Amino acid sequence: MTPPRRRNFRRECNSMHVVFVCHEYPPALCGGIGPAVATLGRGMVRAGHRVSVVGMYPDVATDGGPGFAAELDEGVRVYRLAVPGRMPGLNWYWFRRTLRAHLVRLHANDPIDVVEWPDFLGTFWRPIDGVVDVLKVHGTALSNRRHGLRQRLPSTTFALEMRTLRKIRNWIGVSEWFNAEWREAASVTPEREVVVYNPVHTAIFRPAPDREKGLVFYSGAFRARKGVMALARAAGIFLPQVPHARLVLMGFEADLTKQDILDQASGVADRIEFLPFMEQRQMAELMAKAEVFAMPSFYESCGNGWVEAMSCGVPVVGSTLSCGPEIVADGVSGLLADPARPEDIAEKIVRLLSDAALAGQMGAAGRERALKRFSVEVAVARSDSFYRACIEASRAERGGDRRRAEEPGAGT
Repeated sequence: MTPPRRRNFRRECNSMHVVFVCHEYPPALCGGIGPAVATLGRGMVRAGHRVSVVGMYPDVATDGGPGFAAELDEGVRVYRLAVPGRMPGLNWYWFRRTLRAHLVRLHANDPIDVVEWPDFLGTFWRPIDGVVDVLKVHGTALSNRRHGLRQRLPSTTFALEMRTLRKIRNWIGVSEWFNAEWREAASVTPEREVVVYNPVHTAIFRPAPDREKGLVFYSGAFRARKGVMALARAAGIFLPQVPHARLVLMGFEADLTKQDILDQASGVADRIEFLPFMEQRQMAELMAKAEVFAMPSFYESCGNGWVEAMSCGVPVVGSTLSCGPEIVADGVSGLLADPARPEDIAEKIVRLLSDAALAGQMGAAGRERALKRFSVEVAVARSDSFYRACIEASRAERGGDRRRAEEPGAGT
């Protein structure tokens, strides 16, 4: 797929060309960032905008072509650039140079209004004239280190992430909690900021007519920070108490293996099932059949799993830590547990499994909450408004710079 011819869309309509820099776009195996970008990008297309996604991916088959593979995903133009392997020790430089060069070419063919950058890996390098840069504060390698979690990345990455946080002064946080944490951690006050929760496609993640009795469901990467080990320990408590219950974990091995998880499930390993990570429609069908969704994370920036489960009308056992209380209304759309206390997690799961009326009430409240706060339509509207505010502010700043340059004696 070749870039479209240059056109002045600003004069033709009120649409924007928005580019998301994303290195995890589906079907790449990833955490929550890729699906969130895909959901928002498709929603922006349906709202009449032009959307491109540009990112670096290993094993890109370019067949001797321009160094990238291109595809069209529900109107979203996706450019998967081959990760450069130039010089040991300087790959971080070639990575960012290659990414920026592609953005420059794309801008020359179809003028870009906004580039939304991820904070993860700190891939922002230099601005492009006439393009507004926005930072999605979603989760950095620094975040994991800050919370005492293992991170196998070079120290250069941490420095580049901090540089990106300080260079881009338009912030979109995926939760109030996360924005506040990184204002403090980076010692930065953004010039403009807003919260846009990771969106859920509420027509895909919707309640099912029937639920599977006793099904406790988890979806996501198998990471210590997501409370998977704590959930496995809790399973050793709640599964014996509820004979018909079982725990299903859908995801992929990240810093934990399946065996690591089973080793924590004392005496109940035969009632724990693993499923491979699936595309969203398949995952939504399985999630909607659960009686309880459990993800007692130690740390989340938004918690996509909680949002998706609420959209399915499934009551959530979430976390008292990080953004948990902001995303899941405790006692309303779910119950929050201390991830450091498996007995607390187990007690909350048993309460929901044994009280169908309570579970139904919380599931319905969660669905309503998802529609009002986490839907694609809400995320598109808030993103659109913020992008336009940043564009207008940028134009005003450039106009002020020109006026100052034209003042008598400005060049002396």
